Amino acid sequence: MIRLIFVLLLAVVLQGCVSYTLRDITSDATTKEHATERLALRVCPTEFVLQARGSSYTNSFGEREFHPDAVLWLERTFSALTEGVLHEHTCSGERQATAAGSGTLHIEVIQYTHLSALPQEWLTGLSFGLIPSWGTRPEQWKFVFAMNDVQKVFAVDKTTFAHIAVLPFVWLSEDVETSYKKALVTFMNGGGS
Repeated sequence: MIRLIFVLLLAVVLQGCVSYTLRDITSDATTKEHATERLALRVCPTEFVLQARGSSYTNSFGEREFHPDAVLWLERTFSALTEGVLHEHTCSGERQATAAGSGTLHIEVIQYTHLSALPQEWLTGLSFGLIPSWGTRPEQWKFVFAMNDVQKVFAVDKTTFAHIAVLPFVWLSEDVETSYKKALVTFMNGGGS
């Protein structure tokens, strides 16, 4: 009996997968068309400035800004990721408090977390994972990269799949850090299209 309860609890807690999808949502069509022309094929910034902000939203309580400690954690995490990507591509970019020169890469990381369950997720939860559901929360993260006169905006959509059959695949999903690295490399290699 205890094993059955344990298995049911495990199924309820670990019944979903999360997938993140990176999209280029640069709004200015002219910038998007000519970004590759104005940005060198391979950009190697000498320094970067990173700003982070975030908020969470629930259906019951509305929107709340992140605590300053959470914003500081975001800045430290994404600064380390940026330095890692720059060093992997033999760039010597270091984080600065303010922009000093034209070779400065400006980065803005925005996290917008929707904490309430989607309606179809309630059905899956109430059926102990037997009824499958999936849903997409658009633009949970935004990464804005700007250097010289080129700016690119990337969004990360969060798609969740919930069903007892996906239990073995919970740990195989891509994370936000991987999407950030892809977006940064895309920007450095010509700005994407």
